[in-house]
Amino acid sequence: MIHWESQIERDMIKLLEFDPAVLRYAEQPTPMKYLQNGKQRQYTPDFLVETRSGLSVIEVKPAAHLTKEPFCSLLPVIREYYDGQNIPFSVMTDVEIRREPRLANISLILRYQRQNVSLLKIHKVLDLLVLSPCAADELLDQLRSTELTFFDLCAMIAKGLLWTDIDQKFDAKSILYRPDGG
Repeated sequence: MIHWESQIERDMIKLLEFDPAVLRYAEQPTPMKYLQNGKQRQYTPDFLVETRSGLSVIEVKPAAHLTKEPFCSLLPVIREYYDGQNIPFSVMTDVEIRREPRLANISLILRYQRQNVSLLKIHKVLDLLVLSPCAADELLDQLRSTELTFFDLCAMIAKGLLWTDIDQKFDAKSILYRPDGG
């Protein structure tokens, strides 16, 4: 179970859970140690993320805190530390994390992440999408006999079996694609 210390971190976890490039992540990884004014200090980032391209470290902050102390003066120290380790470091703000309708879509879709969808339904949906992308309501109509539901489609998106433009409001009119394009 992943623990979070703020609502922004909770929302970042949703983005990490949904991102197909993320293999795994850990909250509050090993702290980095540094010297400041002759005193030993430590800083613990919010997330260590492993993707297909390697490790990265993410700090989550409200945008308003980026220019405030102590974070403002600590940021160059953090960047230098992780640069020295060849680990990309980034700061994600509430503005980036909570971009809508993306976050609302991901929140909805992830609710059905663990829902089982029969192989028959999966194959029927993917077979229909071989010809061309299709709106969710059209798929539901064409596959009425299989008792396919909108929530099955959400589960299939959450599992990476379907794709939709997550930056557009997700509803019955949303266009669905096969992740392989065809």
